[in-house]
Amino acid sequence: MVKQAILDALDDDRLRIIDFSMDGSGINRSNFSRIRDAIDNGDIDVTEDNALPAGAAASYNDNANVIGYEPGLTANDVSSSISTRAVIMHECAHAIVDMNQHSLRVLADEAAGYIVQIMYRLIAGQSFIRTWAEENKTTPDGRIYYEAIRVVDARSMLGHCVILRSGDHCEKLMKAVQEHPVYAGTRMDAYSRCNGI
Repeated sequence: MVKQAILDALDDDRLRIIDFSMDGSGINRSNFSRIRDAIDNGDIDVTEDNALPAGAAASYNDNANVIGYEPGLTANDVSSSISTRAVIMHECAHAIVDMNQHSLRVLADEAAGYIVQIMYRLIAGQSFIRTWAEENKTTPDGRIYYEAIRVVDARSMLGHCVILRSGDHCEKLMKAVQEHPVYAGTRMDAYSRCNGI
């Protein structure tokens, strides 16, 4: 069951290394644990999202408090794939922002998600993602990863609690997100909806 695999992923001890705030919204082990509890008790639903394309892995709907997963994704896919778990942690970062009712600019919220995604992969030993991002930084995905890695490295985020201000530390990452086809047309001043969980 995918829900149980996500609960297991949220128990991953590697999450203790992810500890930062984005414009005041804390993304850390304590809040990942709160998301785990919200999933476990049904405050956040986990369900297949037929709108997700193959390879997207997961989504978070802040209106419905739902983590969606792509059709065909199995519990084994989640438990055996670091990159899939990293995407799920990205979506859980959005759930943390929503849970705390901390309204962020949409692009800052996405930047935080990509920072979590990159940190999780690096913590899990996927250092090859650095080379991949450098070699593919002219592509939309590669540029986001490249800029996220630059934020992580510039702020020494692996193993340190860090306070990020989107305007000071993440502008290039936010711009890379904004220029990605998935986020095309998202204005820099657009804010996420945070209804709470």
